[in-house]
Amino acid sequence: LLGGGVLVGTYVVHLAASVPLAAVAVALKLAGAELAARKGVAAALLDTGLGVPAFAAIMVVVTGFEEFVFRGFLVPRLKVVLGGWVPAILGAAVLFSVGHFYEGTLAVFQTFVMGAWFGFVLWYRGRLLPLIVAHAAFNTISFALMLWLSRSGFLEKLPPL
Repeated sequence: LLGGGVLVGTYVVHLAASVPLAAVAVALKLAGAELAARKGVAAALLDTGLGVPAFAAIMVVVTGFEEFVFRGFLVPRLKVVLGGWVPAILGAAVLFSVGHFYEGTLAVFQTFVMGAWFGFVLWYRGRLLPLIVAHAAFNTISFALMLWLSRSGFLEKLPPL
């Protein structure tokens, strides 16, 4: 329950960012390159041979570190430097998103939106633990879905873009 509401909000925010970005990708003829970048990341994750429980355990550590660094440490310091919560949250979200270029250019924008969401939740709730739980659960659910789609053969049945 600790991160349940934040997790639901994370999926809403993620979809709200993803749908317009997908439309932009199609309009700019970037969809193929973006899909290739995401497939590369997915293949690398699947090649690790990790199961969902092991991936979840790793995500608690990884997302705990990310949330501590970007929201717990950086946002309060940027608030002092930039003079307010909103610029601090947006600045930390920019820095958080830059680390995701390997997923594709549009993924950087998605990650920015997610980082801003987590920053505003921290500002509103004042607690880091729900963010860690929601972030780890979001990544783990995405991995489990990717694993299931890969094993089901569904991805191979999709027509190319």
